[in-house]
This record gives sequence, structure tokens and C-alpha cells, in this order.
Amino acid sequence: MPAAGPLSCRRCGTCCRKGGPALHEEDRVLVEEGGIALGDLFTVRRGEWVREPERPGLVQLAAEIIKVKGLDAGWTCRLYDGDSRSCRIYDRRPHECRLLDCRNPGPLRAAYSRGRLARADLLAAAPHFRDLVCDHERICDLKTAWRLLEAGDGASVRQLAEMARYDAELRTLLVGRGGLDARLLDFLFGRPVEMVLRLFRRRLALGPHAVEEASAEGEAP
Repeated sequence: MPAAGPLSCRRCGTCCRKGGPALHEEDRVLVEEGGIALGDLFTVRRGEWVREPERPGLVQLAAEIIKVKGLDAGWTCRLYDGDSRSCRIYDRRPHECRLLDCRNPGPLRAAYSRGRLARADLLAAAPHFRDLVCDHERICDLKTAWRLLEAGDGASVRQLAEMARYDAELRTLLVGRGGLDARLLDFLFGRPVEMVLRLFRRRLALGPHAVEEASAEGEAP
């Protein structure tokens, strides 16, 4: 990052410690050229409950978001170097990071939901992975999972168990027998279905007035 000045970033690292950026169309070349590896990304899937700017409480995502992972099990962007308080790829930092100004959040908010990248955008040259992702999304649809949790009957519980089993077995098979780099799982399939269901159950149990507190705990991939 550049040296701090009266109108420049103070390099406090607060924004970087709150989580990695979502990726937009402007970032496609950065991923395709290896500036950010697919193993450094994770997918927040359609149907997950998230906070969004200018909207109260939590909303269910209508379309997936690709984000940079956190360090270890935390939320600090893995591109952030805490020792030097700088971005490891500052000269080629993602679009959201270029727009971010904590004193003027308007430009970032305006661009937040525009031109977001999806997995299909980054898997155009890998149709075998793209097909796997499509099958997983169809079988483990999270909006369906939420409706099943709300229903709570025996048939719904069994269907949810089958979703979680399919997801877990697919991940194990791809890594154990297929030789897939395990770091790609969070990008290809998002959080494990069992983890998402745990968050869903917590949200249902706490009720609408405690939703934000439940989400704030988070479970970073």
C-alpha cells in the first residue's frame, strides 16, 4: 500500500480483517492469470442468509457470490499481510478493494451487486467441473433445504440428511479417489452442506430478532 498521507489509507487493516472481497467481472483476468488462485476463493451459495448493504437484518442470496477466503479459520482476508499491514497483491488488488474508501463508502455500495462473478464464469474452460457444480447445486439446493427445515416433518428430515450425505461423499470421493486439491472444495461447492444446515437450524431456533447475532458468530470456510 502507498505511504499514508492526510487523504490516503491509514493502513489500519480494519477492512481487510473483516473479510475478503467479493469478485466482479473486472477481476476475471486476475483469476485467469493466477493473481488469485481458485484455492483462495470460496462460494457463498444461492439461498444462504447474509447481510447486504443498505438492507436491514439478513437476506437470502438470490445469486451466488465468489469471495476471497479468510486466513486459517478466521475472517481476515488471506491476501492481507498483518506484519507489514499491506495487501500481498496491492498493485493488482480486486475491484472492490480499489473502490473501498472507509470515509466514502458510496462507490463501493453502488458497485456491490453489479457484475459479480459466478463459478460458471471461472469454469468456462473446465466443463467437467462446471457439470459437477451444476449437479451439486441441483441436488443440494439451499432454498429447498431452508423450506425443508421449516417444514420439519419426517420426510423433510430424511431429504436433508440425503443432501448432507451426498455433499460429504462427493467431497471425499473427489479428493480421495479423484486427486482433487482439497483447497478447491470451498470454491466448487461452497461450505459443506452440514455446516450450512447447522447455521440454518441456529437461525430458526433463535428466531427473527436474534438472527444477526447468530450470523455474526459466522463459520468461515
